[in-house]
Amino acid sequence: REGVWEGAFRTFDAQGDLTESMTVRREHTAISSTEQDVVETDRLAGGLERRWRGRIVVNEDGRLACRIWGSDGSVKVMSGVREGRAIRWSRAAPGADPSESFREEVIQTTTGDLYTIDGAALMGAEQPGMTLFTGRYRRVASPNP
Repeated sequence: REGVWEGAFRTFDAQGDLTESMTVRREHTAISSTEQDVVETDRLAGGLERRWRGRIVVNEDGRLACRIWGSDGSVKVMSGVREGRAIRWSRAAPGADPSESFREEVIQTTTGDLYTIDGAALMGAEQPGMTLFTGRYRRVASPNP
């Protein structure tokens, strides 16, 4: 997943109605063979921007951990497991935070690599219900040699 990716991220309610759409830029940079930094910039309708930074670490048992810091000061921790070429991420959060699970994979197509994210979140007490989400990004820059 190393490199720079751009594309669209969309969220839907449980009935499949679009609730939010944004353009996304993701920058994945290897720190070592077991660590990667991720920086994401989300551009929402109306020009609002959200940013977050993450660090993905491969543990000794092969599982993945990702700590994410939002520009609003929020922090979340995801755990991941490889499934072939894909990674299944999840977070079970107590209380008001959403619990979420998603699958991400880079698929090789005739028009270049496609980074896909598909998942769902059960929202917390402050915003009950389920949110479905998809991300589709194209590589716009390869990693530095």
